[in-house]
This record gives sequence, structure tokens and C-alpha cells, in this order.
Amino acid sequence: MSNSTKTRLAIAFFSFGFVLMIAAFIVGKGRPYEALPYGPGMLNHFLLSVASEYPTGDRGVLVPSDRVNTSYGVSDDIYYQGRRAAKRDPEGKVYCVGLMFEIYMKACAKAGGRDFQLGAITENEIGQFRKDWYGVDGNRRTLVRTLSERGLGIEITNPEEAREGDLVQFWRKNGSGHSVLFLGWERDSTGDRRAISYWSAQSANGVSENTEYFANHGGDVLNDEIYIVRAYKP
Repeated sequence: MSNSTKTRLAIAFFSFGFVLMIAAFIVGKGRPYEALPYGPGMLNHFLLSVASEYPTGDRGVLVPSDRVNTSYGVSDDIYYQGRRAAKRDPEGKVYCVGLMFEIYMKACAKAGGRDFQLGAITENEIGQFRKDWYGVDGNRRTLVRTLSERGLGIEITNPEEAREGDLVQFWRKNGSGHSVLFLGWERDSTGDRRAISYWSAQSANGVSENTEYFANHGGDVLNDEIYIVRAYKP
């Protein structure tokens, strides 16, 4: 192969790579597509694994509305470094944000061992961690804020970068919210996102997969109040 041919091929290869980079930048709306970490180092696989261990479709597992304010909404006692972080519901029932806290802590134990460490959080601080996760102070980003502000996860601000196993808090037109494990987007014929598919605990079908449509597609989910975080492994 002549030197001139090698030079032309090198230029062509560089030009093609540059075009791909620009295309990725455009698709990613401001940064290379799939620029955010996903896979090793992230908790997604462990969260999905823990979720798969729960029986599905039983609406009887939901905490009754008259006990929501007195229950942590978890089916097991949740411990962190020897201190109980959340007390098991008296009947082992759950609600969405409690279930997400439960599978997060169990996934961390799977990934990091029984004595896993959540950043700089001590056993004395796990109670505040749980309160922030549950949104006790009224912060609508709940678990997303809890993980991202403590360096335990990365907030996904571009919905196109959401991946299976991310954690999501969204809100509806009627004022209700939902904490869920993300499974994917449902799209219309033009490719626009029209619904979110997830796993959580809800009145429609108990602990199970579910799909809800966005307000601009005939549903109730507010498009501008979908908060997403990708958790790091401990």
C-alpha cells in the first residue's frame, strides 16, 4: 500500500469518526449520546435483580391508606451498619417510595456486602437519609435528590439517557406522585415518548410492572416533573 493511499485512508477514517461524534452530540442534545456511565460501577443490575424476587400482581400487599402515615412501607426491617433504617410494616405491606428504599438497600447489600458503606453516611445519619428519600421535607425530587446530592448517584437530566434500572420520581396532574424502577419509554409512531414503563407498587396492580401515559398523550404524568437518578454501587 502506497503512502498516499495510507494517508487518504487515515483522513477518511478521521473524518468518519468526526461525523459520528457530531451526530452523537446532536442526538444527545448537547453532549455525546450514552456519555453517562452505565454498567459496571452502577447499581442498575442489582436493583433489577432484587425486584425480580418479589411476587407480582397482588393488590393486597399495599399499605392501606389509613396507615400510610404510620408505616415505612417496607416488607422487611431494613438495617444499615447495625442500625435499623426502616421498620417492617406490621403486616409486611408496602407503598411505592418505601419499596424503592427497600430494594435500594437490598441491592446495595448484594453489590457491596452486608456491611456496605453509603459514601460518608454513618449509622447515625441513615435516618435523615431515609427521610430525604421519602420527601418528608416536601422536596419533590425525593430519592433523586437524596442520591445525587450525596454523591451516591448521577441525576439523568436528558430523558433519552435513562436506562433500565434507573430510579425515578414522577408527579401527576392530580398532585399525586410515584417512586418507581425505570424499565423504558413507550413511544408513538413518530418516536416521541408518550408513556413511562416501570416496576413499583401501585393500586392498579399491586407490586408489578406498569405503564402510565404523559399528560400530552391523554394520561396524567407531568412531562416536566419526571426526575431520574442512576445509583452507584456502594
